[in-house]
Amino acid sequence: MCVGVGVGVGVGVGVSQIHIFNKQAVGHRLAVSTRAFVYGEQLVYSGPRVAGANATTDGSVVVSFGPIGLEGKGMVLRGGYGFEVRAIDGRWRLAEIVANSSRTVTVVAINKTGLTLPITGVRYGHDDDNSAFVGTGPAVFNGEGLPSTPWNLSVGEPVVQ
Repeated sequence: MCVGVGVGVGVGVGVSQIHIFNKQAVGHRLAVSTRAFVYGEQLVYSGPRVAGANATTDGSVVVSFGPIGLEGKGMVLRGGYGFEVRAIDGRWRLAEIVANSSRTVTVVAINKTGLTLPITGVRYGHDDDNSAFVGTGPAVFNGEGLPSTPWNLSVGEPVVQ
């Protein structure tokens, strides 16, 4: 982790291109982190950061967020897309949100085959085409409109903020 470094992510503002058309959104995200780090303004400068993930006995995974990115208006879900879970066989499967609170999201594999394997990992935002314009936009934002960046975790692995 780099201390005093802000990130202006392009998640959700383009369609699988490095040259996104909504450069204003990324510029705004960079400006917010600059205002916090360089000018010392007390404001939310990051989207929700993942804090950890734990499997439950019913086969779901509870993903925790915060405290960074949730200091202001908390977490807001703008959809249910973007989560995947990895079973013990190593395959990633799409997951859906089945519950959420102000700091957690509970996801479960979309399982059409009836296969029940222990969940060993969870990831978010690993789609090549994450755009609200094509129905695959990111789901996790904070109340200030900043998105959670893509991440990948082993279940039960602690995250250093």
